[in-house]
Amino acid sequence: MSDAPPEVALESITFHYIKAMQFRVIHVDGAIGSLTPRGFIHAAMYSERAAIPQMMVHPIEGGQLGPPTEVVSRPGMVREVEVSLMFDLDAAVSFRDWLSTRIDELKTTRSAADMRSAKAEEETE
Repeated sequence: MSDAPPEVALESITFHYIKAMQFRVIHVDGAIGSLTPRGFIHAAMYSERAAIPQMMVHPIEGGQLGPPTEVVSRPGMVREVEVSLMFDLDAAVSFRDWLSTRIDELKTTRSAADMRSAKAEEETE
């Protein structure tokens, strides 16, 4: 005879979403990553921007700040890595499916908005 408790079928479960102290919203322009030696998918999210100048010199002209005459900055663009995500296979598939659904929703919304905009333009002509 087994000492294991009988399985109880759940009818529902409630999840509470609590924001961590480090929670923040980030803008994502892209990702870079790879597979890890332990079989995870690593994805580092980044945002792209021009380099922020390290120094700028502005003349004072008639008591007003003039345009910069000297700028010290990195050449090129910056990809600022904001956060890294680590997925196991099941989580990666779930995330992919969730993201695909959001993409489909956005395409549908944009298509409907484009149609409304085109109709409004026809009516004003």
